[in-house]
Amino acid sequence: MFSLLLALPLLPAAPPPLHRLIAIGEAAAWPQAGAATLELQVHQAGVVTLTVDQPGFNGAAYAARRPGVIGDEQYRAGTPNTSYVLRDAQGTVLFTRMFAPGVLGQTTLFSGPLTPGRYTLSMTVASFAKRTSGVRISGPVAVQATSVNTTVQGSGWRPAGTFTLARPATLRLFNGDAPSELELRLRYQDGRVVALPSGTRAQWTQTAVAAGQGRVEARQGVKAKQWSKTFTLAFLDGLTPLPQVLQAWTPPASPMALPRPQIVEIRDQPVLVPQPPQTVEVQDTRRQAQAVTVQPVTQTPVATPEVSRVPQPGDPDFIGPLLPDVQARATPPQLTLLPALQPAAQGTRLQP
Repeated sequence: MFSLLLALPLLPAAPPPLHRLIAIGEAAAWPQAGAATLELQVHQAGVVTLTVDQPGFNGAAYAARRPGVIGDEQYRAGTPNTSYVLRDAQGTVLFTRMFAPGVLGQTTLFSGPLTPGRYTLSMTVASFAKRTSGVRISGPVAVQATSVNTTVQGSGWRPAGTFTLARPATLRLFNGDAPSELELRLRYQDGRVVALPSGTRAQWTQTAVAAGQGRVEARQGVKAKQWSKTFTLAFLDGLTPLPQVLQAWTPPASPMALPRPQIVEIRDQPVLVPQPPQTVEVQDTRRQAQAVTVQPVTQTPVATPEVSRVPQPGDPDFIGPLLPDVQARATPPQLTLLPALQPAAQGTRLQP
């Protein structure tokens, strides 16, 4: 068993949310010409990309009248061209794109660097028509709106937006049709449900709303005659519009905050570590045979040293044992025997 340190690749970032834009044709006497407007807050310099899923008008869903399907609607003859406009905080137009009916493929409206600041993206439709389109916005940007156009279809309650209010506020409603076409209510997180007035035809209606968290729910009225119902909602804090946050922005994580590598234990799996090829240099130790010339050696005669005469007995410088005749002539030493001492008689004094 051994441990292998793996740096797992980071998962790709989730795509930005799809913001549903609904615009009402200018001939329908809708406020702000029925434009659907998003506010973009660019937090740092970077590339911002705007992509629309269906840039042009498509009336097939409305013509089919399929229940639960919300799409583009055209009420009178005309050419419902769709326009997209991006402006900066001073109102300067940065780009305008217009699409004729039938252009349905996903299209990039804009992709380029934007300096930090506030921008607005608006979608409008010409003629007596209603447009529904989805937009994705990516980059270092947050998205919000001070008013949101919403469409409901059917008698079931559907969410029309969420809210978080730290103190009481005012809810504004624009209903372009008769009150019988729409029903609204507030559902708080604590379970409270508060019915809201359906408004007055083609006018803004204001209702006080208590603080708290919850959502706005809507449905078509029991006596509704239209195929679908579109309305506009906005919150006010006094006279100041309260933006509804649709897409938040989180600063990118620093390298130190990246996920730590994971330790994966692999059991009973021998691992062969590939080794780079080794280069062995083989040297040729064989040498070419060389001719050797042998020169005769001339010997110089060595002189034999002269042997001197061996000294003989009788020579003055002879040193050696005495010969027998010399030993015979030598006088032996004389030995004198002294008489033995006799014990003295008693009374006799020995004289010194």
